Amino acid sequence: MPTLELHGFAAAAADKLVAEARALLDDLPYREDIVFDSTRAGGKVLNWGGAEQPFIRICSRSQEKLDELRNRLVGLADVETLVIGFFPQMPE
Repeated sequence: MPTLELHGFAAAAADKLVAEARALLDDLPYREDIVFDSTRAGGKVLNWGGAEQPFIRICSRSQEKLDELRNRLVGLADVETLVIGFFPQMPE
């Protein structure tokens, strides 16, 4: 599941960004697999000089999906991508 993490956005800005991202990603065949993580909304991301520098981090197992999502979202904010592993919970 591709995950879009929102880092350093105020809560209202995060909600607006999610709505804009949904519109940009609506035609993707895997859109139902995308999740939005705004748990970091409301916090601050500061650069070395102390200025706020919010960004979107896209995490996925697929480099192809990362590239496609990055290309669509980079107009909204700075974007960072991360290739991840996924291991489903094992039943006991």
